[in-house]
Amino acid sequence: MTKLIKMSGKGGLVVPKEIRGKLNLKEGERFVAVALEEGVYFKKVDLPNLENLTKKIQAHFEKNKVSKKDIETAVKWARKEQF
Repeated sequence: MTKLIKMSGKGGLVVPKEIRGKLNLKEGERFVAVALEEGVYFKKVDLPNLENLTKKIQAHFEKNKVSKKDIETAVKWARKEQF
């Protein structure tokens, strides 16, 4: 199925209703965009529930207190690394 769509001023694209229905796409689902030589490829991805992940991270840091010195050491290390 092929449909012509137009990008909005903010870069948004609307997936046509027929395609959303055929692929069972729902509001709020996430996609990864991959730049290809001939265009852009969008792939639906399933991410873990962000709220649960945030709670786990917060609980970890509350349990394992991070000191100011820990942060300074991490920043110094990151500045030395060449990515």
